[in-house]
Amino acid sequence: MDGYAVKRSDGKGIRVVKNVATAGDKPIKEVLQSGEAIRISMGDPIPAEADAVVPLEDTSVVEYSIDGSEVIKVKIKREPNYNENIRGIGSDVNEKSLVLQKGVRIKHFSLGVLAMLGKTNILVYKRPSIGVISIGNICEPKEELATGKIKDANKCTLINLLKNVHYEANDCGIAKDNPDAIKQALEQSFTCNNVIITNSSMGELDMLKRVLVEDFQATIHFCRIKMKPGKYTTFATLMYNETWKIVFGLTGNQSSCAITCILFVIRALRLIEKFPFERFVHISIPPNSFNILPFNYDCREYRLVKVNRTLTGMTTAKEVPGVLSNLDKANGLLILEPKKDYSIKDSNGDYRNLYSVILFHENYYQ
Repeated sequence: MDGYAVKRSDGKGIRVVKNVATAGDKPIKEVLQSGEAIRISMGDPIPAEADAVVPLEDTSVVEYSIDGSEVIKVKIKREPNYNENIRGIGSDVNEKSLVLQKGVRIKHFSLGVLAMLGKTNILVYKRPSIGVISIGNICEPKEELATGKIKDANKCTLINLLKNVHYEANDCGIAKDNPDAIKQALEQSFTCNNVIITNSSMGELDMLKRVLVEDFQATIHFCRIKMKPGKYTTFATLMYNETWKIVFGLTGNQSSCAITCILFVIRALRLIEKFPFERFVHISIPPNSFNILPFNYDCREYRLVKVNRTLTGMTTAKEVPGVLSNLDKANGLLILEPKKDYSIKDSNGDYRNLYSVILFHENYYQ
């Protein structure tokens, strides 16, 4: 604190100001005597024999020097407390203590702590560079809409969804629905990105897979998943200019594209940068929070839902699963397990099976 270093045993009353310590100067070597005070600034070393610092607001000037430039005497208006406003050496971070755990994301305050400790060179995992490509007979949102075309909403959605979870993605444009255009778009994006995310219709997705295998000798690890939506999500890896590249092929269905980005892409990005913590919150909700939903699915299904503070909600994508506006209304994904009956109750009247929900918005209780 900015104030006066004093001896607590002197109590309150008038002190002779012996010296003035300026922040950043060498410590005052003089020993503080009874009845004396030393003007001190925040962060200064404590003078010898001082055991309290009284803030300026608890003091008043009694006497100035003749020219008025220095305080000669000051009044301490209350009893000081022992060790008041004094921090011991190492009170913030002890010697040999753990400051940052391996695998955590470095945030603003982490950088401040590192700067305080003088740790200007640290070993970090490189964040993956990401490129997003849309494939098909589509146009940029700012372009005039021609007959037979639709505006590219997926690329904008994906880039900002990734930004919301701290990943900066590059807009790699739109590739026309032919092999040469897809190959050229991939080559351009491979030059500056480690991870490529595409979105396209089913036919264009098949074309993408052929280009990846035939032109880039990629390995297709999977291209069908037993889930809804997102059945045709594709995952491939390849070597380009002696560097590994990862490609996610997402479908053009707007809600499917966003949902598979949440479930697959973001989790994969965390694994790449060795970030072990799950950003999205998982909660369990009794079925009476929703209308009881059918359970005769052949695969796991994800429904967009809105969950409020009372842990009740409503499905927002039940009728038309591809409607983009449903994404804006939702704050989570309801997981429906195949052939699981959510209407069964036990002898106490409690539901035996609970709905599992992934909350994916930063402020998911809005």
